[in-house]
Amino acid sequence: MRKQGVIIVLVALMAVILCGAASAADSSITGGEGNISDVNASEEVDPVLWVTVDYEYDDDEINPEITVTDSNNDNVAFDKTKYSDTLYKLNFTYNGVTNGTLFNVLVRAPGYAAQTKQIAVQQEGTDPEFIGGATFNMEATENYKLGREVTAAADQLLDFAGADDVLCITTAGLAYRNGTTTEDCLEGVLNGSHGEISYGQGNLLTFQSTRTDPVDFCFIVRNGSELTAAYFKNGELTTSYLGTFSAIDQTLWDNTISPTFTNAFGYVSLANAWQEGLSTDILRQAAYHGHVCLGTLSGQAMISLLLKYYPLEYMGMMENWKQQTTEQLVFLVIQMTMHMYTLWI
Repeated sequence: MRKQGVIIVLVALMAVILCGAASAADSSITGGEGNISDVNASEEVDPVLWVTVDYEYDDDEINPEITVTDSNNDNVAFDKTKYSDTLYKLNFTYNGVTNGTLFNVLVRAPGYAAQTKQIAVQQEGTDPEFIGGATFNMEATENYKLGREVTAAADQLLDFAGADDVLCITTAGLAYRNGTTTEDCLEGVLNGSHGEISYGQGNLLTFQSTRTDPVDFCFIVRNGSELTAAYFKNGELTTSYLGTFSAIDQTLWDNTISPTFTNAFGYVSLANAWQEGLSTDILRQAAYHGHVCLGTLSGQAMISLLLKYYPLEYMGMMENWKQQTTEQLVFLVIQMTMHMYTLWI
């Protein structure tokens, strides 16, 4: 009889435990089959967007600009983590996320058309994170393609990697093509040269031009003292001139170079000044001027002398000229003029 009482007590305890467990299980799925989003609908959660950015040129290594907005087109601040050359993780905190919440993702990259996609976030199983993802297959602009392809053609002819130095002079960036800016051409040259041409090296010069001028490219390589040029005229991918820039005689100039180039003296003078080691600053000025000449060099020399011999104390006096007496201003002008004349002669 005593044993039967113990058994009854144990059965009663088990029944209470099972009923409690069942009640807890029922409360955990209130609102749907384990749908955590229903429980967290009014709380801040941390969505994660996985964004893959593929480029038309597989060797492009571009860090894209990514923007995220919500359904109200309000900007969403996020942290971006790069996992590979093409894969990025975007994570942020957002209030009221549920399964199917949409975010607008805009991807921009130099030389490529911008793309926007809507990405929905979802939960998987019992994972509390809301995750979404999309792949952006970026399409290159026509001008970027021209920059890439003309650079590849020049590289095949001139062998950039085997040369001592490489220079590119182009009207791209200022001239227009088919009614659009050609700045993307410059991006194509930079990326297509695989590091042989860059702004940092000072070997990409934008030549003087107007919107209506043709889009020309001239690539020059230096091997020792020899300069060899490949000139592509008006957006063509075949050369109008392939030959020397360092051993030019009168016959070559009159019969070939002068008639072929839109501005033969400009290209040749810039290339030879570059070979002689003219500074990057002067080369850029000369390119915008249209050529290297005595005026360009003397102007730069005068500016250098002013900066060297008339630093802040003189500039300060000139900036505060209203506070100076007439005698002080006359004395300052005479002093600067005499000093410049002495240095110049």
